[in-house]
Amino acid sequence: GIPEWRVGHGQDDAAINNNWGVSLCVDSLLRLQLDSIPAQSLIIIDEAEAVLKHLAMAGTLGGNAASTQAHFTQIIDRVLVSGGAIVCLEDDLTDLSVKGISDLVNNHYPIELIKNDNQPFKWEVSIGGGDNESYLSSLLGRIADGERVFSPNSSQRGVEALDRLVKERLPELANKVWRLDSKTSPDLGALLANPNEWMKDRGVRLLSGSPTIQSGFNLSNNDFDRTMARFTNLDTRAHIQMLHRDRSNSPRDIFTSKRGAEAGGLSKSVAKLERLNRDTALPAVTRHTFLSLTYLLNSFQDLSCTS
Repeated sequence: GIPEWRVGHGQDDAAINNNWGVSLCVDSLLRLQLDSIPAQSLIIIDEAEAVLKHLAMAGTLGGNAASTQAHFTQIIDRVLVSGGAIVCLEDDLTDLSVKGISDLVNNHYPIELIKNDNQPFKWEVSIGGGDNESYLSSLLGRIADGERVFSPNSSQRGVEALDRLVKERLPELANKVWRLDSKTSPDLGALLANPNEWMKDRGVRLLSGSPTIQSGFNLSNNDFDRTMARFTNLDTRAHIQMLHRDRSNSPRDIFTSKRGAEAGGLSKSVAKLERLNRDTALPAVTRHTFLSLTYLLNSFQDLSCTS
């Protein structure tokens, strides 16, 4: 069998650089030494769009942003020069991300696209209003009537407010209302390990989740009767990722504004999400969201190793 990979967060630098395989997030990339990468290595970038966007936008990299970006370029170049390969895994891979990776190594290497056309089912989707009251009223009514609801939210504050309000208005369900976000108690580690069993044991009526749940968390046993999403910010790709955390074909109710102000060139239009109901279960991601990502990716080669 395949040996267990060592996860970088839980290992010291020596273990990371002396192991046949390692799993790292972007923020820990500097811990991987170039000379520890053997020839003909394989790099797998899971959720490639989100990883590359995070790398380019440098949200949590702080003073290590420039050095991390430059180090990423050096890693890619070292692997490909030695005969290795880069594999990008993504549900909605765009040309921009592929071009970004290719530009890092001056387009010297061939690109192969493997496409999965499987679409097992379509969702029943409804677009609700953008105001909090219509969302809250509908959600409270459904869980009070016995429905089990999964509610992804694009705002950390929104998840906290929802958790508080539901417990205030339906105190009899307080022990059946849970949230999963960056501030959640470590006691919920069991939820991440086996979410279906965890929720069944507790009779969960409402599980809300912040953008933390965009990846690494899946519901697969039809534990929920409905997904009720509240989206007030972030890009369309992030919304789609959160909607897909429940792998069942339960209905999706999406509460968001039909229009929003332009912010940094990104529009909060729901046109792409409305296609879920009309055309397909998986619409293309809004491409203009990643224009700034491309410009940053194309400049990685020129970045110095200081911030």
